[in-house]
Amino acid sequence: MNTEKKVAVLLSSYNGEKYIAEQIDSILAQTYPNIDIYVRDDCSTDGTVAVLRPYAERGDIILMEGEKNLGYPEGFYEMLRTVTTADYYSFSDQDDVWNPDKISRAVVGLNRRDQDIPALYFANYDVCDEELNYLYTSTYLRTKPVFRHSLYACVGLGFTFVLNKRAKEMITNQRSVYGETKDVWIGMLCSAFGELIFDRKPCAKHRKNPGAYSVQESSFWQIQKERFKQLFLDDGFAYIHTVMQEFYDTYKDEMRPSERKELELMVNISHDPLHVLKKVCYPHRLRYDLKDEIMLRMVFLIGRL
Repeated sequence: MNTEKKVAVLLSSYNGEKYIAEQIDSILAQTYPNIDIYVRDDCSTDGTVAVLRPYAERGDIILMEGEKNLGYPEGFYEMLRTVTTADYYSFSDQDDVWNPDKISRAVVGLNRRDQDIPALYFANYDVCDEELNYLYTSTYLRTKPVFRHSLYACVGLGFTFVLNKRAKEMITNQRSVYGETKDVWIGMLCSAFGELIFDRKPCAKHRKNPGAYSVQESSFWQIQKERFKQLFLDDGFAYIHTVMQEFYDTYKDEMRPSERKELELMVNISHDPLHVLKKVCYPHRLRYDLKDEIMLRMVFLIGRL
C-alpha cells in the first residue's frame, strides 16, 4: 500500500494537440510516485482527444471529455469541484514541460505545514521559446511572500501551484466572481488564512507564446509604456480595486486582524490628505520590484488606488 500523499494533477486542455503529449510525458516522468493525472478536454476542435485517448487506455491519465466548452478558468474549477480523492492538487498547462522533481519538491514543502490551514506552494520557472530553447528564468522573490504582496500582483502563476486539501476546499467553496483572477484569488486566500511556500528552484519549462509581451526582453521605457496602457488606459486600477473589495466583503469577518487592517487601508480610496499620506508612507514593501513599488506609491499619491 502506498503511504505517500496522493497528488492530483489537473490539466484543462483545449486545442492542444501540438504539445500536450510532451507535457503529459513530463508529468509521467515525475520522481514522485503517487500521482493521478486528470485531463478534462474542453471540447477541442482539433486532434487533442485523439492524442489523449491512448494515454487513457493505458491508464496513464483519467480523461474527462467535457460536454460543453467552459473556457478558462472554468475548466480548472470544474475539476477542482469534481476531483476529491487527493491530498494535494496541482494545476497544469497543456504546453509546458515539467522538471522531474517538480511534484516531489512541492510535497516536501507542503508536508511540513499544518494540513488544517490552506497552504500554497509555487515556484520559479524557465521561460522558453516554442522549441523549448531557454530564454530566461522568472524573477525570484527576495523576501518571504505574505498577504500584502498578493494585493497588487499575482504571487505566482497557476501552472506552478500545488495546493493542500484545505486550500482546495476554500477555493471551491468561495471563488471570485471574476473568473480570470483565479491565480490572484488563490494567492490572496492562502496568504490571508494560511501560508505561501515559494521555491526559488525552477519547476518547469514554460513555453512562451509567439508575440507575447515579455518584461525581461523589453527596454525600461517599453515596460513603462505597457504598464501605463494596462493600468491607466485599460482601467487596470479599477479592476485591482474591485477584486480587493470583493475579497474584503467576502472575508472581512474571518480574517486575522493584521491582514484585515492592511486590506482596509488599501481598499479604501480617499482623497483625504491624511489617508493618502498613510498609503504613500506605508512602512512595508507591497511589490518586490523597486520600480513597481515607486510607481505604486505615485499612484497612491494621485488617488487612483
